[in-house]
Amino acid sequence: MAAWSSDGPEGPFVQNVSVGTDICRRSLEVDFIKMNNQLKELKAKLRRLKFLNLLLMIGILLSLIPLLFYKFK
Repeated sequence: MAAWSSDGPEGPFVQNVSVGTDICRRSLEVDFIKMNNQLKELKAKLRRLKFLNLLLMIGILLSLIPLLFYKFK
């Protein structure tokens, strides 16, 4: 059996930090993690849109090639 000290398993408790401060800090950490995940999703969407834009531009350029060889009568 482990002997429990008054310090707890994480080490000594900091006496000058209130519980409200810890809850607020953890809430900010969770918000930061959520924003970071949203940022990753938005970056992935932006990469996909850039790729689709590139494909569209290539398609437009390829469709204009026959006009170079079209003889105006």
